[in-house]
Amino acid sequence: MRTVRLATTIAASAALALTLTACGGDDDNGAGKPTQASSASATPTTATSPSVTPSASVPETGQTAPTADGGSTGSKTSGGTSSNGSGKNPGSGSSTAKSADCATGSLKFTADQVSRPVNHIVIKATNNGSRPCNLLAFPLLAFEKDAQAATAEIEESRPQAVVTLAPGATAYAGVTTSSGDGSGERSVRNSVISLHLQGRNGGSVGSAVKIPAPGGSLYVEPDAAKVTYWQDTVTDALTW
Repeated sequence: MRTVRLATTIAASAALALTLTACGGDDDNGAGKPTQASSASATPTTATSPSVTPSASVPETGQTAPTADGGSTGSKTSGGTSSNGSGKNPGSGSSTAKSADCATGSLKFTADQVSRPVNHIVIKATNNGSRPCNLLAFPLLAFEKDAQAATAEIEESRPQAVVTLAPGATAYAGVTTSSGDGSGERSVRNSVISLHLQGRNGGSVGSAVKIPAPGGSLYVEPDAAKVTYWQDTVTDALTW
């Protein structure tokens, strides 16, 4: 009888041990052992490096550096040379020699009557020389042999620049010979007109030139007579 009870006790203990094992081996406080999650990755991910914006490359010597607007700053130069490296400013050429002032010996003068305006003649000066020359201001005219002063100029006719005569070119000066209504204080008739060229100091230069009067005799009222500055065209000379 006692043997049967002992065998029964052993069998119950074995059954209890199997039951505990099947339950996962809980410890005394009832907390189960952690198990490895199948969804979690055991391999750590590699952090990606932050993107780096490339900086503008530094131009080599002689290259142009780009600007924010897409243009270029141009290359630096040294020693006074220009950006093209030629040592000369772009567009610069050899300077032309300064033209000399005209002399009476290189010019041919004539005096012509005109139909309009009335009481006008035109003085022409043609460059017979081989080089350009500057024809300054206005001609100094005298209609009388013993004239004390040259004919007055028409200041409004002053051109913007000095007339430069190329070889073979002609300049013009218009002359008002009288008042037009005969109201002048006195009048003369001459067969020649005396002409001096004007210098840079305002006085006459060179010797006088005697120009035959148009038609052989010219009616002039010396006090009313006036002359324009030298002009490039006959139309401009006869405007006043």
